[in-house]
Amino acid sequence: MNITRLKSSILVTLFVSLLIVSCDTNNDPRRIDYSDVPEPFSIENPVSVDTTESGLIIYVIEEGSGDLEVIPRDQISFYYTKRYKDDLDRIIGSSYANGVTFPHTGPVTPTSTRSVISESQFREGVIGMVEGEKRVLVLTPPVFGYLGNSYTYTNDTLWIDIELDSIAL
Repeated sequence: MNITRLKSSILVTLFVSLLIVSCDTNNDPRRIDYSDVPEPFSIENPVSVDTTESGLIIYVIEEGSGDLEVIPRDQISFYYTKRYKDDLDRIIGSSYANGVTFPHTGPVTPTSTRSVISESQFREGVIGMVEGEKRVLVLTPPVFGYLGNSYTYTNDTLWIDIELDSIAL
């Protein structure tokens, strides 16, 4: 009789322990971890500022040292973080998500809607960059591109920190 009671107590304890552990909200496999994303680049003392005809504002934060400039048909490797300008803590996407330490690689001109560089102002903002260059791109509304998990139209102003790692030859 005591053994049956002991087994029941152990089973109840195990069940309750599993229930408590499984209620941990940090175990969602679909949750994106942005804890390693760097702070937004400062635009306090930029090397230069330019506003294009489309309304894109380009802040050159740090000049690069490469000989080649990005052109529309290039494949590039870059680090980026895309945020909402009115709340820089609200991250849309980042190459640093989930502890990643290597740059994103993709075409400047997207070949699909899954491309990171889907917004036309984003593409416009990387043209002319050289390796090692850092920029802040402020995309003004209307913005139409890939935001999160869908192709979206937004009236929000977006802030993109971008550092060009390399241009594929």
